[in-house]
Amino acid sequence: MGRLVLCTLIASCGLACSAGSEPPAPTAGSGGGSNAAVGSSSSAVGTSASTGSGGASGSTGSGTGPGGSPIDAAGVDRSEPDADPGPEGGSGGAGPIGSDARDSTSPAVDATAGDAVATTDAPSAPCPAGSLLCEDFDKYASAADLAPDWRVTASGATLAVDATKPFRAGGKALHVVANATTPTAVMLKEGAPLFPISGNVMYGRVMMWLTQTPAGNYHWNNIQAAGTIPTSMRYGKYGWGGQNGKILAGYTVRDTPTGAAVIDCSKPSAMAILEKRWVCVEWKFDGVGNEMHLWFDSTLLADVDVIGTGTRCLNNVGLGSTWSAPTFANLSIGWQQYQASTGGLEFWMDDLAVSTQRVGCPAP
Repeated sequence: MGRLVLCTLIASCGLACSAGSEPPAPTAGSGGGSNAAVGSSSSAVGTSASTGSGGASGSTGSGTGPGGSPIDAAGVDRSEPDADPGPEGGSGGAGPIGSDARDSTSPAVDATAGDAVATTDAPSAPCPAGSLLCEDFDKYASAADLAPDWRVTASGATLAVDATKPFRAGGKALHVVANATTPTAVMLKEGAPLFPISGNVMYGRVMMWLTQTPAGNYHWNNIQAAGTIPTSMRYGKYGWGGQNGKILAGYTVRDTPTGAAVIDCSKPSAMAILEKRWVCVEWKFDGVGNEMHLWFDSTLLADVDVIGTGTRCLNNVGLGSTWSAPTFANLSIGWQQYQASTGGLEFWMDDLAVSTQRVGCPAP
């Protein structure tokens, strides 16, 4: 079975960006737009490099800094002006992993009692029983075969499904390579049978390997889920990604799926992206409690926990307000970058699972 790599998000799917806003992303049903094409190799999807437009600076709290990025109906965040209110860590401050007062003393338990991994899950299975989505990429001969299961958007990067570095021996993984530019290489899933998710609470897990965080001052997202906010009918997005090599949680609100972000908030972590090894990344997007949680190798990353709100917003718009969750209608994974980097990118992702309960990490 395949294995996943990313640059930990992980700094976030609607998160604070370093500088500049991105061009609008393809809308739902666009199939990635005219830029998406099968590369010269049958196993890769890619396009010529493209760079985002310049950007305005953003500020929050007492600090100021470059601004950032937007999202589309397809869940690909490419134009959102994500916030970067100041130096790394912003005004929110960072605490040690697992130090949140709401966190359990057990590293495998999150801020809520219901997030413990079920003890009945078979540790050797790629996905626990009851998973809504189980993807190890092994069944695909190449990236060209990802459709119709996934809609691929690739620009300035090559996205492949290959056996260069699977999580499990003999399998395949999603493989992304890009030069120093503003790369996009994401896969989107929307609609039935995954969406709508019962209770609007999404748990997920993916294995990621990042060779090296590309140099530069930029923001990127790895995991994003978006949809309409029931209380306002605006379009909202929860996301995990990173900025300046550190993990970031992000939240954006738009009047329309392809419009500019009217609210762009984030919460940074002090944790650097883990490199040159497989990392188990788990997330929880709680559309009922308006919460976001992230685990690395079964340990809650407490300083980036979002319980109702974050710590900074672009131009202070929405600062202190609740991150009202959307009714999740799509999920995108991969690498979505909003400003140019000065170094190349190579990462893998594998063993993706989505469920209505904590998934847990697979056995090595």
